[in-house]
Amino acid sequence: MALSPEVDVEELDSVEIIPILKTFRYDFERNRLTSEIIDRLEAAKQIIMFALKIQRYAYPIFSSDVGNEIEEMLSDNETTIEYKKMELPRLITEALIYLDFVEEVSEFEIEHEDDSFYVNFIVETTVGTIEIEEVY
Repeated sequence: MALSPEVDVEELDSVEIIPILKTFRYDFERNRLTSEIIDRLEAAKQIIMFALKIQRYAYPIFSSDVGNEIEEMLSDNETTIEYKKMELPRLITEALIYLDFVEEVSEFEIEHEDDSFYVNFIVETTVGTIEIEEVY
C-alpha cells in the first residue's frame, strides 16, 4: 500500500498549465516597488514592461531568456534608420516570446522622429490582449 496516491502519467499529459500572474506593483516613475498586489492583465503588462526595459545579458541574476537587445541595436551608429525599424519587431518579439503567458506579438506600428522610435504593438496573452506604446 502506497502512502501517496498513484497517478497515471497519461492523465497528466492532457492537463494544461496556466501561469498564475500575481505580483507587487512596480512604480516605474519613482523606480520603486510598492506594497500593492496586482494580478492577471495588470501583472502581465508589468512583466512585459520589465522585459522591454531590461537589457539581455547585462545582469547575471537573470537567465539569457530575460530582457532584450534593443538598446544595443539602436545605439549602433553604423546601421540605418530603415534597418532599425525593420529589426525592432523581431527584437521585441524575441524579448516577449519567452514569457509563459505570451501567445503572440503583432500589429507593429513604428515611427521615427528626431532620435526616437515610437513603437505601438499588440500582445496576445493567456489573460487577454495588451496594447503597448513604447518610445526608444
